[in-house]
Amino acid sequence: MQVKDLQLKKTFRITLSFLLLNVVGMMNALAQNFTVGDLNYSVNDDGVSVTVVGHVDGYNATGSLIIPTSVTYNNNSYDVTIIGEGAFNGCSGFTGSLIIPNSVTKIDMFAFSGCSGFSGILNIPNSVTYIGLFAFQACTGFTGSLIIPNSVTYLSGFSLCSGFTGELIIPNSVTSIGYAAFEGSSGFTGLTIPESVITIENEAFMGCTGFTGSLTIPNSVTSIGCEAFAWCYGFTGDLIIPNSLTSIGEWTFMNCSGFTGELVIPNSVTSIGDRAFEGCSGFTGELIIPSSVTSIGNAAFMDCSGFTGELVIPNSVTSIGPNAFKNCSGFTGELVIPSSVTTIGAVAFYGCSGFTGELVIPNSVTSIGTSAFYGCSGFTGDLIIPNSLTLIDYETFSNCNGFSGSLVLPESLASISSYAFADCSSFTSIQTLAETPPVLVYNTFDNIDKSIPVYVPYGTVSDYQTAVGWEDFLNIHEFDPYSISSETNVDDDTSFAFVSNGEIVITNIANTSDVYLQVVDLQGRVLEYRNVSCLSAISISGMASGVYVLRLFNDNFDRIQKIVIQ
Repeated sequence: MQVKDLQLKKTFRITLSFLLLNVVGMMNALAQNFTVGDLNYSVNDDGVSVTVVGHVDGYNATGSLIIPTSVTYNNNSYDVTIIGEGAFNGCSGFTGSLIIPNSVTKIDMFAFSGCSGFSGILNIPNSVTYIGLFAFQACTGFTGSLIIPNSVTYLSGFSLCSGFTGELIIPNSVTSIGYAAFEGSSGFTGLTIPESVITIENEAFMGCTGFTGSLTIPNSVTSIGCEAFAWCYGFTGDLIIPNSLTSIGEWTFMNCSGFTGELVIPNSVTSIGDRAFEGCSGFTGELIIPSSVTSIGNAAFMDCSGFTGELVIPNSVTSIGPNAFKNCSGFTGELVIPSSVTTIGAVAFYGCSGFTGELVIPNSVTSIGTSAFYGCSGFTGDLIIPNSLTLIDYETFSNCNGFSGSLVLPESLASISSYAFADCSSFTSIQTLAETPPVLVYNTFDNIDKSIPVYVPYGTVSDYQTAVGWEDFLNIHEFDPYSISSETNVDDDTSFAFVSNGEIVITNIANTSDVYLQVVDLQGRVLEYRNVSCLSAISISGMASGVYVLRLFNDNFDRIQKIVIQ
């Protein structure tokens, strides 16, 4: 795919360069033009220097190319300072070395594009300050090291030059590395970027597969463009991202699978673009996303299977893009999603089978995309869907067979798509708080034991027993807050809570390991369901006056108590 893409880009750019030549030719016709020897010239605005605009034989030029330092015409002497746009574009018949005189200050875009017959080392004189886009594109015959002089401030023009070898050293005069500057130039074996560089533009080093060793981006860099280092999979060792960056663009390090060690994202970064680190499977250790990040783009870390430990999404993040962590199967701890997140994109955590512990989805989440948690088989305990959701999409929790407690569906839920909970075979019960049975599409609960108890709101048993999909369950019961199951171990003599100063105060908990509290109204609606192991009280703000049923439980005890809120 990469080779095909680069070839398509090469074809497009060569076509573009031919069109550009026609435009440049018309512009040159308006300037003072003349021919000396084999070369055509155009007088510059200063009247004392000239631009080389082409060869008298055009694309058919062959042999050596000799560009003079100066030229005389009509008894006037002119310094040759510019090699013009597309001057020798497509002149593949040139052979031997290319000698650029030290009078030249600018090599314009497409100047030598497609001149694949040149050979030997390319010497660029210290007089040159600007090398334009695609200036030496596809000049594949050059060999040896590329020496860029300290005079150059804007650097581009060497895409698809696969003959260069050795380390590429960017001089400390360069402030900007231009668009596609070295794209596809795979012969380089090392890269040094100096502190002078401020901007690395789109595709600057894309497909430079020969680079090895660590990549250190200096603190001077404030902007890195899309695909700047995509497919540079030869890098090994660390990737050092400076704290001068505020964003990591789309596809920036995509498929740089050779990086090893931890990925450290500085706390200056506010956004991580689409596919920024996709396929960077060599990173190891925990992935720490700083609290400065507000968005994680589509497929940002997809196939980064080397990350381990827990994944904590910082509470600055509001959206997790589609495919963001797809197939990051190396995570081995909890997934922590903060209450700042409102959207979890489709396939966001698909195949992240290493996550463990309970999955807590905060009430802030209003949308979870298709297959978002597909195959996250390591989650255990209850799964509580927040009351902010009205839809559970296709395959959202499919193959999450590690859940070992209850599935709790909120009152707000209106529909559940096909295979949403397919193969979640370890649920022990389902509790739905929706008085109208949520619409089930095809095989919503495929391969779930239909004999597990399903608890529904008071007075809705018949509705669920006749609703499509729900009628398959054999054990549908009303959730009656007044009744106590014969299987429940109740300590009637021990009160564990009382109301004081706008809070439910919890007392007399003998065992504090993973203790949960449910607050239920007389209609069977669960108003609170939370782990209170580390809490001594919860607020009753928003609860109307009346009678409520409290249930306090863990693996060792299960207690029920009624309270009155005045």
